This record gives sequence, structure tokens and C-alpha cells, in this order.
Amino acid sequence: MIMRTIQEKIESLKGGEAIQNLIEAHCSLCNIATNDGRVLIASRYEVSPLIVTSGKELDRAVPKAVYCIAVPADRYYNMLGQEVVLDLSYGGKGISMNTKIKNNDLRLIDALGGEENVTIGDGGDANINDRLKLILNDNDKVEFWDVTLVSMNQIGGVVY
Repeated sequence: MIMRTIQEKIESLKGGEAIQNLIEAHCSLCNIATNDGRVLIASRYEVSPLIVTSGKELDRAVPKAVYCIAVPADRYYNMLGQEVVLDLSYGGKGISMNTKIKNNDLRLIDALGGEENVTIGDGGDANINDRLKLILNDNDKVEFWDVTLVSMNQIGGVVY
């Protein structure tokens, strides 16, 4: 089996590849399965490289898209890899799983050029040692992904 990132799997699903070819754990596009009532989502962010070091700006950042990457049962297969809308009235953020997913490219620390390129100041903001090491996408933005565990009740809908 070829190891593919979550992003690559989502693109493969959009291209028509069978979901069964992309499952890694039970009903999951990554190495973590969920239990009843829980879903793993992957949020895709894009921010300007000019504000990427501001913790306040990132806290206010709204994901460009949110994808469902793990569901609790086979009957929810049609949600995998689909863009979803979150209903935040069911509570705040879920549990961040960002560092525990083995096949998630473009975590924020990766997009900033790795841990050695980032120094955290007293105020909590990040200082970039070498701005040339920032990884920019085709839109000249810093793109990063975060993976979160949420309740099924927080899924307000699936964008087909």
C-alpha cells in the first residue's frame, strides 16, 4: 500500500477513486478510527505570509474548507472526504489531533519551515528565522491543515 496524505486521498476521492482503496483504519482516511458519535475532520487554512506569525490572527482565521476524514460506522461512508459545514452551536472547538495523525501533510509547523525555523516569543507569537523557508501554495499563501475530533451533532451538513 502506498502511503498517501489526507490531502492526496481527498483529491483521489474527488477524482472518483473507490473509498475502499483509501481506508486506513476502520471507516477512516487516516490511522485513527472514531467511536460512536464522533467524527474526525480536517480543516484547511490559507493565510497571508505577512500575518502568519500572529497568534491572534490565526485564532480568528476561518478554515477555507473542512473535510470529514473518519466516521464511526459504514453507513456514514458517503461523508468521507466530503466537505462539511460545522454547527458550532453544539459547543466550541473539538480536541486538536494535529500532531497525532501520521499522514497529514502541511501542519502549521511544517508550513512555517519546521520547528528549527520558528522561535516563540514571550507574548506567544512566533518569530520566523528565515522567511524563505515558509512553504507557500499556488496562491502565495501559507496553507496548513488541522485535524480535530468533533461530535456528530456538530456536523451541520455535507457539501456535495
